Amino acid sequence: MENLQTAIQVEVVRCNLCGADDFRVMYHFDQHTVLSPETASLDVSTLDIFPSLVKCQKCGLVYVNPRWIFPDGTMPYSQAAEQAYFEITHPARIVADDHLVKLAQRSSPGQPLRALDIGCGDGLLLKRCQLAGISCDGFEVSPALLQTLQSKFGPQRILSGDLGAIPAGSYDCAFLINVIEHLPNPHQTLGQIFNLLKPGGGVFIHAPNLGGLPARLTARRWHQIEPLGHLYYFTRTTLAELLQKVGFAAGGDFYMKSSSPVKAIVQLVFNRLGWHLDNGLGLFAKKPAG
Repeated sequence: MENLQTAIQVEVVRCNLCGADDFRVMYHFDQHTVLSPETASLDVSTLDIFPSLVKCQKCGLVYVNPRWIFPDGTMPYSQAAEQAYFEITHPARIVADDHLVKLAQRSSPGQPLRALDIGCGDGLLLKRCQLAGISCDGFEVSPALLQTLQSKFGPQRILSGDLGAIPAGSYDCAFLINVIEHLPNPHQTLGQIFNLLKPGGGVFIHAPNLGGLPARLTARRWHQIEPLGHLYYFTRTTLAELLQKVGFAAGGDFYMKSSSPVKAIVQLVFNRLGWHLDNGLGLFAKKPAG
């Protein structure tokens, strides 16, 4: 981590939703504000171009521009921080993943599912799918995670490399849970997911909710604003428009169920009322059957 700054490159990008190069700067970052607790050990003192958070004037998508590009396979946070996250969130993710598995089963009632978890992390969702009778493979690009995942689930079930190389129509369902905000090109990745799904297949996407109440109340202090790791910030409108642009049809909203009984009830009520006020945003979209 100490010498990583020597390999950082700066990239200027257009809006990933509409392609425009017309934006207003929401927040500038500097060496004091660019880091999160997970990236605090990164030395950025020698860098002179820092990321900004901008909003497209044409479509409203919020994204980081310019942004820092790290060497292939390198993340702007340590393996220790990543492992600590998996351990701390494990009990809560079991509740959320079991709820997600039930939603996936309801999306295709009466038929066995073959699913792909993209950005499968520590493999918890794969395990919960397996317990529920769903055949689920994982896709992961982190070298630090690949070896552990392949030893746990078998190399044939853990894919890596080019997502676009997966044969068309290979899966009934795909999961993209808290991953899309990290992607350098969400539009391209969603197109690849569209291709690997069977006609009538669906994708579950969950991301931080820029339109939610926590983001609105805390503004720049929102804990999900991490310009080194979170490159895109979606509202329900911008995420739905991106899915539609790729070719998906709307399938409905969902939420990652909280392990807190009180919050789980609030989530259920808000979801049924169509209020998208939570810290997380979940959309289910389907590839047309025709």
